[in-house]
Amino acid sequence: MRIAAEDQAAGLRKLFNRRPPEVLGALACGQGATAWLARQLQARAAEGQRLLALEDSPAAGNLGEALGAQLRFDLLQAAEGHVASEVCRVIVQPGLSVLPVARMSQQMGDRVLRQRATAILSEFQNDCDEWLIHARAHDVLGVSPLIAAAPRILLVVDPNARAFTEAYAALKRCAAGADSLSVGLALCAPSTPETQALTANLRSVAWRLLGIEVQAVASLAAAMQLPAALGEQEGFVQRLQRQAMAPRDFLASNRGRAMVNSRANSR
Repeated sequence: MRIAAEDQAAGLRKLFNRRPPEVLGALACGQGATAWLARQLQARAAEGQRLLALEDSPAAGNLGEALGAQLRFDLLQAAEGHVASEVCRVIVQPGLSVLPVARMSQQMGDRVLRQRATAILSEFQNDCDEWLIHARAHDVLGVSPLIAAAPRILLVVDPNARAFTEAYAALKRCAAGADSLSVGLALCAPSTPETQALTANLRSVAWRLLGIEVQAVASLAAAMQLPAALGEQEGFVQRLQRQAMAPRDFLASNRGRAMVNSRANSR
């Protein structure tokens, strides 16, 4: 009986001391990037990690399709009360599920819907180790508020010049909304002398023109270990809850806060 009681106590401590999941915003640049992410997620789940992919791309060829998931309901429909939240979440395999959020992402400026959506996301945190927010770089005309709230960003790039150009354009859009970014870059194919040169050039230009240090990573696991951006003291869901204005205004004000933090830390 004593052993059972100790096991129960240990289980309760683990439950109440659970940290929020690590969060990564991933921008797919090129045709093969989304498929690479899908394979990485499946491998992480097979290793015992519990992952939730937030699908922020409404276009064909998104992460849901790459994982073979039949996505029907968006988080927005749950926030509006049309369906239960669990109906939106599609299980791909043990330890891996997908939640469509593209429609909700476009409505994050609505205070009531945002509060409902973040309440649902808070519940989903309890049984996850890692979250990945997926968007295709060419879908992001501005910057998704979910990507903007992520503490770290990964550019997943095809091994060609066009994809690297797309990656840099996406990075510029992200940089316009935050003074500090934690950014990784992963190739979705084996490295070659050409891709090494393209990678070196992107990292050089990002540092010289944007002041952003881009870290080369080889896997999703490594990207999850990137440090959080400067000043990111609160969790991902808490940042979304704090968005009291339209996403574009939030990005501008967030840049101001990050600049203040950066200056304060440099003193």
